[in-house]
Amino acid sequence: STRGHIQALLDRNKALQERQKILSDKGKSDILSVSAALKEEEEKNIKLEEVRQHLESKLRESLDACRRVREGYAQMVRNVGVLKQEKKGEVEKLRDRLEARIDCLSSENKRLKALRKNDKAASKAMIASCEDRVKELEEELEQAGENAGKERE
Repeated sequence: STRGHIQALLDRNKALQERQKILSDKGKSDILSVSAALKEEEEKNIKLEEVRQHLESKLRESLDACRRVREGYAQMVRNVGVLKQEKKGEVEKLRDRLEARIDCLSSENKRLKALRKNDKAASKAMIASCEDRVKELEEELEQAGENAGKERE
């Protein structure tokens, strides 16, 4: 009877150890998959950073073009005084076109800034989500270890 009781306890202990190993392996697997997801997210962030840098470069180019247009416009305005009265209509049309171009470049500038801001916010949200999932998995693994320890006792 004592021998049977000891054997039952040994069998139960072995079953608990196997269950703990399965839970541990599952936890490790979950952590590896979350780590892979985090690495993938880091790679996406690197790509987003490259896109951001490209967009900033384009933004600088747009701003330079806008500055050149404004300088050209300023020069044109200085020259208007010398133009004859019959040229006044042509100058007004040119000025309107330049102002429309400036407005277009300003709109593009705002759009690029908003796009860059949205990319950063989405990236931060994705990283926070992955970090929360890692914490949850670590807590589950710890709880499973505690439960297995209690069952052994």
